[in-house]
Amino acid sequence: MHPGINHPIIYDDRVVMVVGISGDPAAISRYAELAVLTAELLVRQAIEMRETNWRQRLRDTLFCQYLEQGATPAGQEALHRLLELGFDFDTPRVPIVVTVQVEQHQLSDILSTLLREFSQLSGVSDVILLGSHEILISQRAKRSPGNPAAGH
Repeated sequence: MHPGINHPIIYDDRVVMVVGISGDPAAISRYAELAVLTAELLVRQAIEMRETNWRQRLRDTLFCQYLEQGATPAGQEALHRLLELGFDFDTPRVPIVVTVQVEQHQLSDILSTLLREFSQLSGVSDVILLGSHEILISQRAKRSPGNPAAGH
């Protein structure tokens, strides 16, 4: 048995990992604090990223369900849930559908990159994965002299 410090990393009232550092506790306590803080930040970041990805997938699925089901009860339920998630149907938009045609083994990486890059474009309000090969980019409509409400 070696001397050292073991510190649990707790998230949402659960121990998600333990940081262990070997050595004289008095000599390594400052390093242990730094390691624990770093581990806590990394765990928090990973969990938040997973939750964000889950919300994005849910929104994409509900949007596709709404497009496919329309005025049916299932479509209206999808619409209701989209509104609860804060999806904005009031702003005029221009839809752009991008079809990705690449080798199957490259598809996941390329889709992830495209989704991330399209999301960062100016004027883009939503980027939605429609299927395994299609991305919908929803761009805010530009104001026109005959349509002062467009382009909010």
